Parts: sequence; C-alpha cells; structure tokens
Amino acid sequence: MNAGQPVLVQCKISRSAFSGERGFWLTTAVGEEYVGMAPVGYCYRADRTPVGPDEPAEGKRISGFVAGRVVANGGDVITVATPDGGAAQVSSKRTEVLIREEAEPRYVSFRS
Repeated sequence: MNAGQPVLVQCKISRSAFSGERGFWLTTAVGEEYVGMAPVGYCYRADRTPVGPDEPAEGKRISGFVAGRVVANGGDVITVATPDGGAAQVSSKRTEVLIREEAEPRYVSFRS
C-alpha cells in the first residue's frame, strides 16, 4: 500500500449524538484502543457495504471498517490517517485497500 492510498481499517462502530456521525474503535499495532469520530460516509459494515442512517442500533456496537488513508507503510505496520484528523499505527492484517466505484459525472444542460 502506498502513501495516500485509501484503505479500510477493521473497527467497531457505534452511533454518536449526531445523526451524520459515528464513533469508531480500532486496535492499534501495539494492542491499544484508538477511539475517534467519523462522518457516516466513512463507515462500512463487516460486509463492506456502507453503514445505513439508522445503524447501528442505539447503544450497540457493530464490527465493521472505517475508511482512512495510508500515511506510511512499514510493512507489518501501516500508519493510517483517520477521518477525525488523527493517525493510528495499525497492523497490515487489519487493513485492506478501499476500492470505490466512481459515480457518473453529472452535467448541466444549457439547452432550452
């Protein structure tokens, strides 16, 4: 994985006080817990589909992924920039490349 590449990092996800935001808990390469907040669009279920607007249920945590970007690749340990503006060193075994399908471009017609 190269610097700047989008990745998914395994984590637990919960709801927050704001509807468009989710809390995430990930395990760092040294076994510590990193806790952050992310816009819901950066959160994915374990099956790699986007977290829905009502997920997870109040007071529950689900297994899933949070999207980030590679800052540095040290082989077994990857430093990932997280959506909350932080960075965490995680095991390469807990990350995978994020492949997004590009949306079709939208054009505005100037014809009358």
